[in-house]
Amino acid sequence: MEKGNTNLHFFDRYVGIPILVFLGLLKFVKNKLPRDFSPKRIAILNISSIGDTVLMSAPMQDLKLRYPEAQIEIFCGATNVGVLGMFPSISKIHKLPVTNVYDSISEIRKAGEFDLVIDFGPWPRLNAIFTYFFKSKFSIGFKSKNQCRHFCYDYPVVHSESNHELDNFRALLLPLNIEAKANPLLNLSAKSNPLPESNYILFHPWPGGYKSYMKEWSKENWLALAKKLSDLGHKIYVTGAKADMEVTDELVKQSEGTLHGIAGLYNLLDTAVIVQNATLLVSVNTGIMHIGAALDTNMVALNGPTSVKRWGPVSANAINIYPQNAKCGYLHFGYEYNKSTVNCMALISVEEVFEAVLKQLN
Repeated sequence: MEKGNTNLHFFDRYVGIPILVFLGLLKFVKNKLPRDFSPKRIAILNISSIGDTVLMSAPMQDLKLRYPEAQIEIFCGATNVGVLGMFPSISKIHKLPVTNVYDSISEIRKAGEFDLVIDFGPWPRLNAIFTYFFKSKFSIGFKSKNQCRHFCYDYPVVHSESNHELDNFRALLLPLNIEAKANPLLNLSAKSNPLPESNYILFHPWPGGYKSYMKEWSKENWLALAKKLSDLGHKIYVTGAKADMEVTDELVKQSEGTLHGIAGLYNLLDTAVIVQNATLLVSVNTGIMHIGAALDTNMVALNGPTSVKRWGPVSANAINIYPQNAKCGYLHFGYEYNKSTVNCMALISVEEVFEAVLKQLN
């Protein structure tokens, strides 16, 4: 997984900054877009996680609405390529070998000429390096605090840690005079539900990314919640990636029949369909949570170190649970775990989650 790759983090920080400064000196920065700017071919760069990519689906709709004839091509990584197949109106998807920087740049150069490239990466300097090597007339990307990554963009947009990430993404369209208003949207092409039941609850206990264990709710809490819901007659499935199969099996065995594991059995598209058809999704703050929000699934989202203001689900059908502790909700980009020593997820009780679940079920 690129986002948690320590080698990439080292390259990004200690090699990325001097490279960007050097490339910035070589770049001729444009002053403004022509008044009649109407791009025919647009490149979108996002090599980040599933959740970030789901949020990006919102401004993609606004971009397509403004330039309906434009060909929009997305350059992604192995982490988020699966969710991009659910985006409407995308002309082509380029999967970059992100861990091989030279090959990634080669793929970008081979893609040919673009009128515009927009980089949706808020902190990786690697994104900015990739953006420099696009054959494009104009480029837009984030100027993020203390990241030294904006030198290679024609139009750097200030990234704010006070805004929800969706609003930061929307701001990338401001240089195009587009007031972005759409919400995240995924297209599942009327795909049928692989599960036989039509009435079930989903648990998604497994967060992804760097130090993901800090965003986990304890197994004891999941088991206690499952018991309460099973006593009310609900069938509960536990979702997860292939990497989560072993821990899911352990959880299911300890549940004594109240939980049913489906982690790793379905691809991301099928999992999204399962999420869409669920009566309720109970999830930690991670990619599946954002997928559920984009599909308007009723949900209860468990937020500990993750800030609801920055990364909460964008949905009227979501209830957010988070600890009332000033030292929690500190994650900005997703790696700032040195800001607190509090186990924020341990401060979320089974009782308050169960109360929120009952509210959603009613």
